[in-house]
Amino acid sequence: MPKGIEHLTSLQMLSDFKVGSDEDGNSITELRYLNLLRGKLVISGLENVRDATYDQAANLKGKSNLSRLTLLWEDMDDGVDNANNNKELSVLEALEPSCNLKQLRIVGFGGESMPTWMMNNSLTVSNLVKITFINCRKCKCLASFAQLPSLRSLRIQGMGNLKRFGDRGSNKLKEIHQQTVAFPSLKTLELVALPNLEEWVLEESLPSLHSFPRLENLLIEDCPKLKATPSSLFPSLKALQFNGSSSSIAVRSIMTNLSFLTFLCIGGCPDLKFLSQRVLERNWLLETLAIACCPKFEGFVEVEQKHGNEEESVMSSKTAEEESIMNLMPKKSIMLLNDLQWLQIWECPQLRSIIINTTVSLPSLKKLSIRNSNAMVMEAFSRNLTSLTYLGLDTIQDLVFLPKNVLRDNMHLKHLFIANCPLLQCDGIFFTENNNELPLLSCLKLVVQCCHALNSLNFPLPCWSSLCKVHIEACRGLKSFPEGLSLLPHLQTWRIGQFCEDLDNFPFPDSDQLQIHYFTSLKYLVLLGWPKLMSLPYQLQNLKKLGLGLEEFSGLITLPDWLGSLISLGGLLIYSCENLMHLPSKEAMLRLTLLEEFRIKNCPLLKDRCNNKGGGGHEWSKISHIQTIKIDDVPV
Repeated sequence: MPKGIEHLTSLQMLSDFKVGSDEDGNSITELRYLNLLRGKLVISGLENVRDATYDQAANLKGKSNLSRLTLLWEDMDDGVDNANNNKELSVLEALEPSCNLKQLRIVGFGGESMPTWMMNNSLTVSNLVKITFINCRKCKCLASFAQLPSLRSLRIQGMGNLKRFGDRGSNKLKEIHQQTVAFPSLKTLELVALPNLEEWVLEESLPSLHSFPRLENLLIEDCPKLKATPSSLFPSLKALQFNGSSSSIAVRSIMTNLSFLTFLCIGGCPDLKFLSQRVLERNWLLETLAIACCPKFEGFVEVEQKHGNEEESVMSSKTAEEESIMNLMPKKSIMLLNDLQWLQIWECPQLRSIIINTTVSLPSLKKLSIRNSNAMVMEAFSRNLTSLTYLGLDTIQDLVFLPKNVLRDNMHLKHLFIANCPLLQCDGIFFTENNNELPLLSCLKLVVQCCHALNSLNFPLPCWSSLCKVHIEACRGLKSFPEGLSLLPHLQTWRIGQFCEDLDNFPFPDSDQLQIHYFTSLKYLVLLGWPKLMSLPYQLQNLKKLGLGLEEFSGLITLPDWLGSLISLGGLLIYSCENLMHLPSKEAMLRLTLLEEFRIKNCPLLKDRCNNKGGGGHEWSKISHIQTIKIDDVPV
């Protein structure tokens, strides 16, 4: 930025201003007379301000047309330096903005406390709608924003020294609370990466309905020490995300009396074992439920009325007590979660059922994703699913059979994903009965990965006739080409390979055995090889309009000339073929008149031979006519 900007007194738009690090750089005093600035302003390089008195000359308070302000310190030292802390506070104190400001963002501030203009509900911040603090690592004391009438969004991130959020016991606050509502307009609150935060407190005398009356979105992430949180609040909360906390106490405290959740995500709580069933019963509008990385979580549990205040003991970590209570609980017939549309269960290996001793009906569930769990969970869900459009199963070590009613009853299933299920059998996925008993599925995409017990696959028609995309890879038990796959009338994208490593050739069907129905709609094909393969399947030359990808053919040295017969080939991508040296002959490559894209990646020998430097490598003349060439993602 050129110097002398202070003379542009009619300037209205200045999105960024950087304070220089030396005498030749821009001084913050250059902003002094630019009082017509409007809209957004980012001031960076504030660590370069040597004398806080210069900040006052910036006259931010006089810039009444600014609506968004970001104050940015960079490369701050995390060490203890009282003099520097005082300087940072003085700098921020002098950067008091206009009371018309709507959004304030402070990044990298190195002080331990906030300036006076931000404290005690001052007029300066009274009209703020959004406040964001990021990486103010040394800050120990945060202003109370409970009485800001217009504040809708508050994000506090990366305050490593902050131990308490909120206020408790202030006589002045008690007087205020008797007359007003705390956080009257706040809709979004985000507490992120606060490693030492232990308490989130509010004035104890404040009635619950006078706190956060409009809060709809609450995110608490990476706050591992947080245990004390408000309860009996949040009457309007719709979305709750609780990630990366080691305390299940905080999770349960926040959810005590919630009734209007539509989105609930709980992740990274290693000591969480149970949640009350009342969470699901009260939040009957719940549409999305995600539970992840809770290795001890066993499910939602019914807490009988007679336990009363002993609910916490039911949820405790005492295994003997848990077991006795679980055995005494009566089985309920069924629980309806009518609005739940998306359910995700990841990394919860102890989970057996969502609600223990209760059958759950999910008539509206459209997306179900289970990862690193057990087959009992899938079995429990399968009985009452009828509306699925997506089913994802990943790392279910004991899954042998996919319940057939999952496919029979979910006729609108569009995407089926199965990976890392080492015991899954062939008839555990596909039907083997007489064809006239097979349902007509609407599945458009099928992915099967790393299921090593599969030794064959079958795609009977018309059951799978709607498939458009198929990925079958790294199933090391496969020794033959999936039966019926080449006859699928709508198949457009196909990724297949990494079969049994004992095979010397890539199994591929011959076109003369299939008459006219031979990959009639195929547009893009990716073949994945294995070490023993030294050639490509010759049947590829029978394919028509196509984009072709070759991956991990480590035994392949030369591509065959018959690739030149793929006259409709539009793209050729070659990845991780470390021994490949030769493309087809120049004559063969020139026959590929529609070839517009050529890419290679992680092919070191071919890379050297395809370079265009110094007259070009040995293979350069074969590809120089192609419109788009990329080598290791770099355009040539």
